[in-house]
Parts: sequence; C-alpha cells; structure tokens
Amino acid sequence: MKSKWICVLIALLLSGGCFASCAADEPSIDETSGAVSQSQAAEDTGLKPDLPDIKLDGAEWNVYGYQDVLENSFFVEVPDDEVISEAIYASLMKIEDTYDVDITMTYSGLTEEAQSLAIKEMIDTGDTTFSLVEQHDAIGTGVAIEGYYYNLYDVPYLSLTTPWWHNIEDMSLNGNVFCITSDMSLVDIKNAWCLFFNKDIMDERKIEYPYQKVLDGEWTLEALIQMTKDVYEDLNRDNEINKGDLYGFECMLSMYGWLDSFGIQTTTKDENGRLTLMNDLEKVNDIVDTMYDWLHNSVGAKDSGQPNFSDSEGFMNGEYMIFMQALNKIATEFRYAEDLNYGILPMPKWDARDEYITSCLTYPFWIPIHLGAEELEVTGLLVEALSYQGYMETAPAY
Repeated sequence: MKSKWICVLIALLLSGGCFASCAADEPSIDETSGAVSQSQAAEDTGLKPDLPDIKLDGAEWNVYGYQDVLENSFFVEVPDDEVISEAIYASLMKIEDTYDVDITMTYSGLTEEAQSLAIKEMIDTGDTTFSLVEQHDAIGTGVAIEGYYYNLYDVPYLSLTTPWWHNIEDMSLNGNVFCITSDMSLVDIKNAWCLFFNKDIMDERKIEYPYQKVLDGEWTLEALIQMTKDVYEDLNRDNEINKGDLYGFECMLSMYGWLDSFGIQTTTKDENGRLTLMNDLEKVNDIVDTMYDWLHNSVGAKDSGQPNFSDSEGFMNGEYMIFMQALNKIATEFRYAEDLNYGILPMPKWDARDEYITSCLTYPFWIPIHLGAEELEVTGLLVEALSYQGYMETAPAY
C-alpha cells in the first residue's frame, strides 16, 4: 500500500535535479517556484482547515515513534540550523503556541514486528500514554484489520480530501481508511523512489541529460534502457565484469516500486467499491520480460544482488551513471559526497501516453482505537493542524 505522487513529485524531482547543476542548454526551471506555488495557492484560494480556536492548557500530546532513523520526518526536539529540521521545528512550535499544547515523540527502537506487538499490548491494557503511533504501512494495515485503529472517517476535524492529505480515496475500502498519509510528516516525500544520474559521466560520453524527455512526457522505460544498456567500462582493470566497474544503471534486486510507476496495481476496486485482483497479466509479462532482458542481457545494467539494497556508495564513487534510490539519499548522503555532480529524475513510465507515477516506502501514523471521545477530538484537531502546517511550510522547505 504505497502512496502515489504524481504532479507534485514530478515538479520536486525536476527542480531538485536543476539545483545540482544547470547547463545553459537545459530547460529553465525556477528553483523556488515549487515552494512558493504550494503555499501561495492555498493562500490565494483561502484554503485552510476549519478548526476551533481552543487552548489545551499546556497538556502533553504524545506520539509513539518507530525508529529515530526516521527523525526529521515529523518531529525535531532541537533544530540544528539545517533547512529541514528548522522547518519541522518551526511548524511544531506554531501548533504548540496556537493550541497551548506540548507535543512529544518517543521512539521505540524496536523492529517492525515488535512495534506491532507493543502497540497492541498498549491498546489491550488501556494505556493511553500515546495518542498517535507510527508504523510500517503494510504491517500497520494488518493491525488495523484486527480492530486496533480508528477509521479516519470517524475522527473529528480531518478534512481528508484537501491537498495536505494524500491518496485517501485510493487507500479507502468500504468506507474505511486507517493510516495517516498527509503533510504532517515528510516521510512520504523523503522515501519517494526516483532516479539519480551522474552528470560528469554523461558529459564524458556526450549523453544529453534527459530533463527535456521528462518535460515532453517521453521519459519511458525504453528511453532509460536505450540510454544505459551499452554504458560499461572496466574501471578496476581486472578484465572481469564485476563490482567496481562502471555501469549505465544499478538498482536493488527487489525492483521495489517499478510496477507502480508503470501503472500496475496488484488490486483494484470495481464499480461497487469491492476489491478485485489485477488481471492485466499481458502487460505484467511484457514488463518482466523487458526488464529481465535489460538487467541480465545487456552489459550496462545490473541489480545490486540484494533485495532491499542499492549501492549508494558505488554511485557516489562514480560506478553508476543512473541509479535508483529514495529521494532522502540527497539529505543523508549525497549532499556530503565530494565531487558528486548529480541530477534527479522521476521514475520512468511504461508508455509515453501514461502519466508519471512515483511510489514510496512509508511509515505513516495511526490513531489507537482505545482513545476516549475527548482524546480523539484533540488528536483529530492536532493531526489536521499539523498536516496543514506541513503543507504550507514544511513540505515546500524540503
């Protein structure tokens, strides 16, 4: 159950690519337009949540987080003079001041499975210390099916159809949706899959940056294959095709997110809203055959050999011309790499007539079912306020 970002993500990815380096013959993209337009559009239309003006008298509102590796997605206790943490901290402080509330976050540090058990035990024993919990999307869905989380349609103040909420209609089934995917947290954006490309490698081989293909709607799998399939160099000079050589493309073995980008979902809803299995097997077979041939029968493309691992270090060392990873690699690794001149591209389409779709690995929030009416009202109020604040300030800053 992965969120899909279409128009906003394509603008973000293209803008990010131009931040790294803009050649004179590249399309001109305003570096600030993405950030300005989102906030300005909401202000121009008067779009804002309908929330009461109340004070909570300094009450604590506690969030149970997963791992602190996800920090700087929702919560920052002390800002560190970085753009992202400053924006998150400022958003939290604005909500705290507006409602006179103390927002805290405690990280469990547990595995995903242990986190589920801890949450269920908390709810079973009536422990209401935490009003919101963070959990892996698929595992959390299993916990929701067991009856441990509130249906968001039953939570006061949540707008759900406004731009600061993501894909609620896609994720709902029979009037039920449980996980909070909104601009309250940056995790959806930060964990969105994309492609990075090494500009120096392309320059050396006189390969044109594919920005214009993206803008023209022609950034397809076939375009990516043609660009990468013959790019290879025996960098380590051992006369073998192995780690340490230069390849046109590298990605994780599990190929996470590719079917989504090609418009394939394993399930869909029929006209009555019932869940049915996807039946476009011909397209899936074509995709599998095409990608298998590319990755196994061309010298320029390879997978990492590990299901959930892609070689970020190899990309930073100049071993891959194009490389698939989550957007957050910019903030966590690539910005610190010396002499890494890179650009950013969206995931390719299957067909030029399709739209760009980017999926993400996400850890959304969920509302425990044992909260009383008053606690639920406060939680709905704060979730909506934080989501709107994230939409207006945090996401544009990122």
